[in-house]
Amino acid sequence: MNDRDRANLLTLAVEQSPAGIAVIDREGNLQFVNNAFARLHGCTPEELAGKPLSMLHAPEPWPSVEGAHRQDRETGAFRGEIGHARGDGSTFPTLMQDGLVHTVEGTCVGRILTLCDETGWRDTERRLLDDQERYALAEEIAQVGHWESDRVENRNVWSGQVYKMFGRDPAQVRPTYEEFLTCVHPADRDRVERAVEEALSRAGRTEMEYRIVRPDGEERHIRSVMIVSLAPDGKPAKAFGILQDITERKRIEEALLKSEEKWRCMTENSPDFILVLDSDGVIQFINHSQHQPKDQVIGASILDFTAEESKHVVTELLEGVRRTGQPDCRESWYVSPEGVRRLFEMRAGAISRADRVVGFMLNATDITDRKRMQEEIARTQHLESIGILAGGIAHDFNNILTAMVTNLSLVKMFADSKEDIYEVLSDAEAATLRAVGLSRQLLALSKGGSPIKKPACLLPLIRETTAFCLSGSNVRCEFSLPEDLWAVDVDEGQIGQAIQNVVINADQAMPGGGTLRVRAENLVVNEGEYPPLQNGRYIRVSIEDRGNGIPEEWLPRIFDPFFSTKERGRGLGLAITFPIIKRHGGHVHVESQVGVGSTFHILLPASGSPPPAGRMEGEKPLTGEGRILLIDDDMSIRKSAGNLLRRLGYEVQFAADGQEGIDCYRVARQAGKPFHAVIMDLTIPGGMGGKEAVEHLKRIDPEAKVIVSSGYAEDPVMSNFRAFGFSGVAPKPYTADMLAEILKRVIEPPHP
Repeated sequence: MNDRDRANLLTLAVEQSPAGIAVIDREGNLQFVNNAFARLHGCTPEELAGKPLSMLHAPEPWPSVEGAHRQDRETGAFRGEIGHARGDGSTFPTLMQDGLVHTVEGTCVGRILTLCDETGWRDTERRLLDDQERYALAEEIAQVGHWESDRVENRNVWSGQVYKMFGRDPAQVRPTYEEFLTCVHPADRDRVERAVEEALSRAGRTEMEYRIVRPDGEERHIRSVMIVSLAPDGKPAKAFGILQDITERKRIEEALLKSEEKWRCMTENSPDFILVLDSDGVIQFINHSQHQPKDQVIGASILDFTAEESKHVVTELLEGVRRTGQPDCRESWYVSPEGVRRLFEMRAGAISRADRVVGFMLNATDITDRKRMQEEIARTQHLESIGILAGGIAHDFNNILTAMVTNLSLVKMFADSKEDIYEVLSDAEAATLRAVGLSRQLLALSKGGSPIKKPACLLPLIRETTAFCLSGSNVRCEFSLPEDLWAVDVDEGQIGQAIQNVVINADQAMPGGGTLRVRAENLVVNEGEYPPLQNGRYIRVSIEDRGNGIPEEWLPRIFDPFFSTKERGRGLGLAITFPIIKRHGGHVHVESQVGVGSTFHILLPASGSPPPAGRMEGEKPLTGEGRILLIDDDMSIRKSAGNLLRRLGYEVQFAADGQEGIDCYRVARQAGKPFHAVIMDLTIPGGMGGKEAVEHLKRIDPEAKVIVSSGYAEDPVMSNFRAFGFSGVAPKPYTADMLAEILKRVIEPPHP
């Protein structure tokens, strides 16, 4: 609040004071009077301006107050009771206090006085002294009691209302001081005795409050006014007093205190910030302060704690509330002195007086985590919708690649490794496998692409994938990979793809070279630490670059498909990583600072099983023998895969859909030439697919060995094939080595 506002507030206080206030100069003339002073004298402030104060004094001394005043000899301040005259000539008693007014240099320039009308009190005193019957009536009307004590004649009187207050019977109780003390609450008795003794030592009036206890045990609160007159020898001669039962008032005060305490308790314990601002947006109250003491917050502008980009939002919010008088809500960023940024929902309402907004009530809720969760959900839904299209493309693309890969594998088996044609075939196979990588990215982006998980240790996968991605790069890598890293249940191909995407992104972020730091660690995640994750054990893989960093406004979009800030980027890498990790029950968290670099944290749930032992060095899939039924709707796959299977030593028969395959299986079994294994496509448009067909085959032959194959794993069958009756899984596209290994594992050696 500035000096002008304080001056205005002081002026209002003086003008609206119930007590009369006046300023007089050294000659005793009135220079200023407030409304209450003028009203007491039946005049207007303008009529009294410049008049001498003496003209307002009663023409004759007021009998009951004559001499009842005192003046401080050192300061000249006066306090006492004096009679005053109204404009119509009537007089009234007043309690007047005044003091000297000095300049900064110490020169006295006048006096300031306050005036209170004592008419009501004096009328009560007069009734006390002049007419007991009329006073008794006044007691009933005013709900007060009175008592008198003549110390000279040793006479004491209690009015009927006093007996009623104390709950005593006048016929059984004498109105003595000792009896009065027995009515006072034991906890207040010593204090009351000391106050009475002090009052009897001097003439004048004493006020106090205390509790009494009635015979039925009820406690009541009493307000007492005691007036003492002294004898010529300075000892107390007479005393009389008025008692008022203020129990109900006390109850109201206590209720107000409890209400205030309840409000304070609610505000102090509220998780939200509750602030009161003045009309300029300066903080006058705050229930709690998270980052610094309250006394450093109070008196500061709300804009001092608002992020630069949100200051106009807060300003518009307050101005809108000031203009309309209606509450409103906005979102704005808060910045702590330590630089911590949090997003708040700010709800503002107006504080009005006399149809004018004089301040604001502000409720601020931290919605940072909630907003991130909403964005996470929205981003996931966005990716899933795009993934439906990508998955359909990947399915058809994989069928084409399957035919290409199997044919190339087959041709290489006929070629001599020393011939030029073998090198050409190898180059063609390598190019095709790179296309397989793109297909896998599309699968990962799709709603399908369910991971085919198994327990694994990620250490070799992290090393090999990172080294492959940085081959030929001017970026070197520093690893921090503990040997006791927990195992995880993952699809190694998909997780390798996710790590590869992040490493390539980091490499491209440092075109001038630098150091990439890759570390892994065991981590126990607690409630709320990573909002999408449940509590439990995880491993965290952190990939840290020293590139230019990612601007904050771009962070929400870095996982969107086709969003890229690089000229040679396709914008698919990070978009692929996000759904892969999500489908593994994990989470990707990014920290970035412009000019410093970025760190991608990949969190994956720890496995409850140890990883399997690795393959022996030099071990290769062997050729085999037996009858294989290949069910696939794509003729090119039937042809290429059939040729490959024959080259591996198997006899092959084909079917275009599930129903045809069931018929072939039944006929072969009845003819005594059963199939040793069935390779069955999971999805056959317009025909019976593998999920339905395997149930029929199991009814024909419970021991049937059925391998499910698909290039678009939208169904959980691919990742949980045994639960659906399958004995193995062969993701498309499959190479000769992969197919041979799967068949070796599924088929038992045929009987001679």
